[in-house]
Amino acid sequence: MNSLADQLGQIMRKSETYEGYKVIKTNELLQFKSSMLDSLMSYKSNIATLEIDFATLRGDFESLKAQFEQTQTQLLASQEQNASMSFLGLAVNKKSYNAVIWSFIALLIFSLGILYYRIKHVCAVVKRVKSAYSKIMDEYRTQRHQSVEKQIKLKRELQTMQNRLEMIQSLEETA
Repeated sequence: MNSLADQLGQIMRKSETYEGYKVIKTNELLQFKSSMLDSLMSYKSNIATLEIDFATLRGDFESLKAQFEQTQTQLLASQEQNASMSFLGLAVNKKSYNAVIWSFIALLIFSLGILYYRIKHVCAVVKRVKSAYSKIMDEYRTQRHQSVEKQIKLKRELQTMQNRLEMIQSLEETA
């Protein structure tokens, strides 16, 4: 089937001219009108179909847009949930949690260092005290031994003097 412009051109070529007017056969004009109305109906149905398709696409677009927004919201919630964690029943940011834990570990290591230094210092003091105690005990034992020897010596001298005194007394009694 020819286009409307071709059909109109063909009608104009076949028409006869009479005193400056074109004489067109009614049959051809009705056929052209029918073709034109068919084309017009076809275009209208195409337009209606396209409008329905456009409305469907717009609905699909709106639906996809809503799904996208919902997915974005879920993504943000998921990222927020992944960025935080529960610590002692509180929602804490992971960065803050890491900072607190590493601070606690550093404090613990520092405390252990101080404790090690204090224990080492106490051990050194205990060694000095033990050494001093050992010296004092040695001196005490030496003093005690010397004291015991002096006492024994004094007791012997005393015994010797008592024996002489008894001997002198017994000699005076006999004399």
